[in-house]
Amino acid sequence: MPLGIVRLLDTNLAQLAATIISASSQDPGFLVTKLRDQSLGATYRSLLGWTVVAGFNDKIDFNRGGVKVATITPGNYPTATLYAAAVVAALTAADANTWTCTYSATTFKFTIGGAAAFTLLFSTGTNVATSAHLDLGYTSTDKGSATSQVAENVAYQSRHYLLFDLGSALAVTAGVLRNHNSGTGGTYTLYGKSSNNPWVTPGAGPTTLAGDADIRLAYFGSSSMRYWAIVINDVQNSLGYAEVGIAAPFTYRQPSFCISVNFDEQQDDRSALGFALSGASYQTRRQRQRGWSVEWAEMPLADQVILDAWGLASPRGSCFFFSFDAVDNPSNTVYCFRDSALSKRFVPAVYYTYQAHLTEAVP
Repeated sequence: MPLGIVRLLDTNLAQLAATIISASSQDPGFLVTKLRDQSLGATYRSLLGWTVVAGFNDKIDFNRGGVKVATITPGNYPTATLYAAAVVAALTAADANTWTCTYSATTFKFTIGGAAAFTLLFSTGTNVATSAHLDLGYTSTDKGSATSQVAENVAYQSRHYLLFDLGSALAVTAGVLRNHNSGTGGTYTLYGKSSNNPWVTPGAGPTTLAGDADIRLAYFGSSSMRYWAIVINDVQNSLGYAEVGIAAPFTYRQPSFCISVNFDEQQDDRSALGFALSGASYQTRRQRQRGWSVEWAEMPLADQVILDAWGLASPRGSCFFFSFDAVDNPSNTVYCFRDSALSKRFVPAVYYTYQAHLTEAVP
């Protein structure tokens, strides 16, 4: 495993007592409060289909005899047919043009139509920040005047958001999301603000959480905001819902030195071997877990302060993210816990060597 600049993401701000977590929608069996759990298996899941929230994704800017705006009624629309009907109602209330909105069962695309030609203002509209066009599969461009406008992309669900009210302005230096069901085109974007609509003129961000099918994360300069939101844009995912196991704004610690060459990775076999009275053997099979023995050799005083603080912030058994190479390979980050004491050995004259054993946290 290549090693580089190590970062210890040990403060999950979603787990603070003062933090209130909400979402644009949540499945009753997978509530957003599960994000407070350290376990990857405690997952949040959105409702199926399209959820419209006022001030998030309820507007459609268009021009027909003048610039106008349609407002979709907030609520959950589990099918494309119901969502399309809500779009027609919103357009009709804004302008009498005998509007239609259909959804193809073969192309999985929406089409907005009208008796007279119109232009969809999905780039220059005044409500682009809270527009519904991405949920309908349209790109962020104005559409030429026509009586029918077909979406460029397929759509199986709306975007969703996770909103973290930290109770007060707190410094945030990273965003992390793990155990997600995102499709290859799905994106996760972090926003911060002093009010509870961070996606509108954010004070911090937007910051894309980048990574792979296992983890998405981002590091950035410290920003102090009360409200942080992760907006999930996975509209083209045919599952029709969003799901995550861990999602939160974080802070991290970074020693100036990498871990030493005395690094060891193990595949810890948790299966148990037993023997019957007759001597026959039997096995209780358990999932394997990865483990890592890490060492920082002869650390200067500044790094000693950082590692001592990490030991206090992440007591034995407390889960955190350990990034082995935060700059060159951010995805080389594991969710783990320290299963032994943080050993601190004095090395003459003023240095200490730190040692710890980490174990992978599994669902």
